[in-house]
Amino acid sequence: PIVLDAPPNVPTDDIITSPTSAPSNLSSSSPSNRPTSEQDIGASTPRSKHFADECTSYLLSPEFLEDGIVSQMEFTRFLIHHCIQKGLCDDTTVITFEELEVGLQLEFILGVCSHEEQVDKAQCIDDLKTMWRKGNQFGFDADADGMDSLVQDVKGMCTKSYGYVLEMGLTETPAPTKLPTASPSVS
Repeated sequence: PIVLDAPPNVPTDDIITSPTSAPSNLSSSSPSNRPTSEQDIGASTPRSKHFADECTSYLLSPEFLEDGIVSQMEFTRFLIHHCIQKGLCDDTTVITFEELEVGLQLEFILGVCSHEEQVDKAQCIDDLKTMWRKGNQFGFDADADGMDSLVQDVKGMCTKSYGYVLEMGLTETPAPTKLPTASPSVS
């Protein structure tokens, strides 16, 4: 399990430490509630952009880059940090990568294995599966020579993850994008 301690580059007084209720449903959701398009998941709303920017900045902080990998554990640590900051989780919340919704796990894995060639992508996924079974961390290669690519891949993964994070109750819902329709009236 991942336990949150002080996140990188965030003063500890910015973290909400008073107990709040944890999300009631961290592991499953009805497929009918799943966001189905970029508009549904709020890809163009300020909250989703803010989430993607915060996620990217957090995961690409020097603390996480120094070991040469942006791992699944660090991604989960960010999600806990974000949830606490938004007041949706308390500071004792613990979530493992395996407890994340499968779609969210897949976004991370496909972000890591973003190869164009299907053979390369399949080999990458196989390698990650082997590392996971051995209990090893896996994730984005944080090689300084490929920093531009790393930023692009991590930001893409963070952006695509927003809908699943929203669905799990680990972030705020986006503001409504349309005015409510008028109530029907009986004449």
